Amino acid sequence: MQQTADDLFIHRNTLIYRLSKIEKATGYNPKRFKDALTLQLVLWSDKKLKSEEFAY
Repeated sequence: MQQTADDLFIHRNTLIYRLSKIEKATGYNPKRFKDALTLQLVLWSDKKLKSEEFAY
């Protein structure tokens, strides 16, 4: 966790707080691989659907 916080240039507690906000808002725990993968796929899908590639 500390390495991730360092990579993001934020305090460890900030990272923990942000992860807990994501979990409360979505019901998915981003610290669990399956949930993190689901969240990533949703974000990717949303980006693709909003891109010009899928615009009609």
